[in-house]
Amino acid sequence: MTDPSAKEKEIYVNVDISEKEYVRASLYLAKKNILILYSGTFFY
Repeated sequence: MTDPSAKEKEIYVNVDISEKEYVRASLYLAKKNILILYSGTFFY
């Protein structure tokens, strides 16, 4: 069994490391969603 508090610390460290990648991914997904919504207007 692993220490839950240690796991939380590990997650926080990973978040700190991948913060820029997360922002980049969220921006990419936002653009993708906008394109999906835009292309969806053609079906209505």
